[in-house]
Amino acid sequence: GNASNASQLATPEAVTVGEQIAYTLRASIPAGTTIYDTTAAPFAGLRDTLPSGFRILPSPAPAATLNGGALPVGWTFDSGTLTVVPVTPYLNATGSGADVIEMTFTVVVEDVVANVNGAGRDNTGTFRFGTKQTSMGVTAQNRTITSTVRANVVEPAPTIVKTENDAD
Repeated sequence: GNASNASQLATPEAVTVGEQIAYTLRASIPAGTTIYDTTAAPFAGLRDTLPSGFRILPSPAPAATLNGGALPVGWTFDSGTLTVVPVTPYLNATGSGADVIEMTFTVVVEDVVANVNGAGRDNTGTFRFGTKQTSMGVTAQNRTITSTVRANVVEPAPTIVKTENDAD
């Protein structure tokens, strides 16, 4: 399995049908930054979009944290859509250091048509937020930041050789 991979690889990870992949998605909000809700559909917050044929496993349960602890009151985490929605506006105070939203989850590569030998499967994390409130009399500036990792599906290629060892 790939559960021990702690960082993104320079080359895509090779996976087989039935294999489990553990993912971590992090978004960092710098100190002194305020993020606002966004009118950009379909969500504001942090979301991971799995490729078809990758299924979220219930164990270990998907989880989300802020700075390694529980999400603040009012924040939501939907483990089915892998979405964290913060209460906005959210201010990370000056001098406090970066606030880090982290999501962890494990998937299994399913036996579906798309998961064939040589297929590159992209998993994309997205952090979407507004830089201003529309009610401030200015148009909100919506931002979308993404990060993608690829897994290449491989199929085992076992071989067999039989020889006859008699000395005729």
